[in-house]
Amino acid sequence: MPLVSGAAIRFEGQVASFSMQGGGACYHCLSQLFGEQQLTCMEAGILSPVVGIIGSMQALEAVKILAGVGTPLYGKLQLFDALTGQWREFSLNKDPLCNVCGAT
Repeated sequence: MPLVSGAAIRFEGQVASFSMQGGGACYHCLSQLFGEQQLTCMEAGILSPVVGIIGSMQALEAVKILAGVGTPLYGKLQLFDALTGQWREFSLNKDPLCNVCGAT
């Protein structure tokens, strides 16, 4: 079953989709890139419209995947900067040593 992931803190958000078909990165591959989190949203704050934008993008991704239309974000990470209103997109590479999807 595919996974559509989203997160937001301060003035930033991220969206990614994972096909879980074995060929691409999994959520664990992504989470290893960020290390240990220092602050919660309560401590760091979150601009509430950012949560709405990220949630809307997650819903859009889910509809695309369920309907089989468009191009899902498989293998990609989109980052949203609310201060500039810009999106950046990065490729997500599978970690060959990943405990979840890597070769064992």
